[in-house]
Amino acid sequence: MMRAHLAALSLVSLAAAGCDLLGGSRPTLTNKDSPYYDRPCPLEKYADNPTDLIADCRCGPNQAPRDGIPLCQRPYELNREGFAVGEGPSFAGAYNAEYLGGFLDEAEGLSGTVYVAVGFGGSTDRSGAVLAIDVATGNRRAVSGTFLGVNGPYEVGTGPTFATVLDVRRGPDQKLYAWVRTLKPSEQELYRVDPATGDRTLIWRGRDSAFNQCLSDEGTLQYNDNGFAMDAQGRFYISHGTVGLGIGILRLSPDATSCELVAGASDVPALQKGTGPLPGSLQGFTFVKGKLIASGRSPKIFVSVDVETGNRELLYESQGLTPPERWALWDEHHQAWWFTGFESSVSIWAYDPATQATTDIFGGAVLPWMPLGCGGPVQINSLNYAPVFVRSNGNLLVGQDGFSLVEYEPKSGNSVIISL
Repeated sequence: MMRAHLAALSLVSLAAAGCDLLGGSRPTLTNKDSPYYDRPCPLEKYADNPTDLIADCRCGPNQAPRDGIPLCQRPYELNREGFAVGEGPSFAGAYNAEYLGGFLDEAEGLSGTVYVAVGFGGSTDRSGAVLAIDVATGNRRAVSGTFLGVNGPYEVGTGPTFATVLDVRRGPDQKLYAWVRTLKPSEQELYRVDPATGDRTLIWRGRDSAFNQCLSDEGTLQYNDNGFAMDAQGRFYISHGTVGLGIGILRLSPDATSCELVAGASDVPALQKGTGPLPGSLQGFTFVKGKLIASGRSPKIFVSVDVETGNRELLYESQGLTPPERWALWDEHHQAWWFTGFESSVSIWAYDPATQATTDIFGGAVLPWMPLGCGGPVQINSLNYAPVFVRSNGNLLVGQDGFSLVEYEPKSGNSVIISL
């Protein structure tokens, strides 16, 4: 089926598709130029908390598959109907497609650019890519790796073929660095990517004697997949969890030829460094105000790590409920943390460290800047471990259904598809 494109900033009325005017008498959109300004949601709480997004997706009539607004529907179902949001290469409909990590650069483009790591395919033939998404238009650009075209898969850039790309970061040299899970679960790979050409250079592989292996004199370490970050000096942070050797955070030099222990909990002296809690199955690395933030399981906690001393400070610990466990994101606008990602669910929590108040996006009324529970495509139970990015205005960009980007606005609870 030919895919109809919906440009988020230049949509025309869908009356021809059978969309009648719906909603209440008071507007619930602040943007009078929106093609959906005349389709408000009917409840007073929506008029009292209007949305700045292009459509109001908080009510049933606008979410309806037949007569609703396409941007309000589930991305998976919208793709099945032949619609795309934004232009350019897409992984919508690809087998087991997943957005897995990445970063938001708000200085690139009108409203910023998301660089997202992608994996797709079967368990024995995984492929991957780095994709750039323009936040203002939803348009997508192939950066490097394997992409899907009308005539089948094609490669962008030269060099070894990616398997599943788990994460991507930009280094101080302006190159991109991709963290890749190979088809062997015990190996991970690190690539330098030229953002202009997509050309890939393998600079490190775990458990391969052709590359430096971290603290190899202490035994063969089992590196973890889901912890990866870069600092301002271009050094790489990964983690290990090795039976008999404990858990820890490791740092590779910018050229990946040397490795040192940053933080560790172990009975082996050379693998012990720093004090404070350190969760098992370390993951979700990111830098916030010079500290490395990490999350994990057993126990389910988020910690801040001083990368010079290895000391850890507890940011958040579960108080009986099961928190998200994949990412910890600092929201400067709201002075709050977002904890996101849990298997087989949409799990996005806000945590105010000043008041210690915690709520998920479905609740509302706990934090003054999040008065309503969420509505629209962010509700769909398909986030899993996909990435979430925080805009400077406090909105979230959420990887939904594996192959789309949805914007969620905390002040209204509204969400819309911005790229598919």
